[in-house]
Amino acid sequence: MIDEAIEVRVEQPSDVAAIREVNRRAFAQDQEGEIVDALRARQAALLSLVATAGGRVVGHIMYSPLVVGGIVEGAALGPMAVLPEYQRQGIGSRLVEAGNRTLDEAGCPFVVVLGHAHFYPRFGFGPASAHGVTCEWDVPDDVFLLLVLDHEKTKGMSGLARYRHEFAEADAARSSIHIRRYSVDDAPAVVEAALESVADVQPWLPWCHAGYSIEESRAWLQTRAAAFDEGASFEFAIVSSEGSYLGACGLNQLDRVNKRANLGYWVRSGVTRRGVATAAVRALRDWGFSNTDLIRLEIVVAAGNLASQRVATNAGAVREGTLRRRLVLHGVAHDATIFSFTRPLQPGGEARHLTT
Repeated sequence: MIDEAIEVRVEQPSDVAAIREVNRRAFAQDQEGEIVDALRARQAALLSLVATAGGRVVGHIMYSPLVVGGIVEGAALGPMAVLPEYQRQGIGSRLVEAGNRTLDEAGCPFVVVLGHAHFYPRFGFGPASAHGVTCEWDVPDDVFLLLVLDHEKTKGMSGLARYRHEFAEADAARSSIHIRRYSVDDAPAVVEAALESVADVQPWLPWCHAGYSIEESRAWLQTRAAAFDEGASFEFAIVSSEGSYLGACGLNQLDRVNKRANLGYWVRSGVTRRGVATAAVRALRDWGFSNTDLIRLEIVVAAGNLASQRVATNAGAVREGTLRRRLVLHGVAHDATIFSFTRPLQPGGEARHLTT
């Protein structure tokens, strides 16, 4: 049983990293945490609550908008997660009760959940099919459940229930975007992508210019291969499941004393706004914490580069503040926004290597 008193409260900005870790450990994967990060970044969460024990975040629940039949808007419950060592002690129930009560008081007409058939009915959930509501995904009838909070507003409601697109994006991005070590043979693909992207990339990465050549690309790739082998920097190609070159990401500017590195990325113009950079940044974060002893990854973005800032936010990096005149681009000093990922901590405060 739990020794500490459990408190359920609204999520605070300082909880972001802990919430990601709760979801990672509860589900033994990153997908649910990535959905939470994306919903939060796009201000799409209706409600996000945490459960704390002794000041530590041990559970989390999020609700997001869901539309039935293209007309009636309610809430989707999930992800909901509790740290493994705190499970089966009533914390999940506390989160569900508090969340449903808050939404009811706010006038939300219904809540749906894709979850355990033996857990959620105790809170009043029943098969959504009994209300004429179907899930957009092919799931068993007894795990797609609905709780009516306002019978008047849901009178006659039926049709397909559609979740926010972040749920589908997280699954698609992880399955179709990969990172791999560079080869010198990648030079032609790098040049093609760079020349396609000069207008978008050159303002922030001066190396990407209209005269960028095969010779420049090969020379860079050769030095990066040696640096990778020496552990001086780790540069990766971003590729599709079919092997198409989409861009690059890497860990560089390594500070061995403080176990810190810069995390950089770019994608070719033809694949922007598709979640490619976000998926690559998450993959690189996971690779870095699994394959090095780094404890901090920093993303430094020029203040005017809003697209790159959105990538950092959507990937779940924590925005820490503004660095005055931090980057010099084309001879001009720019303020920069700094974001970071930090290695999850083990109980007791020691940084641990990820194994997922």
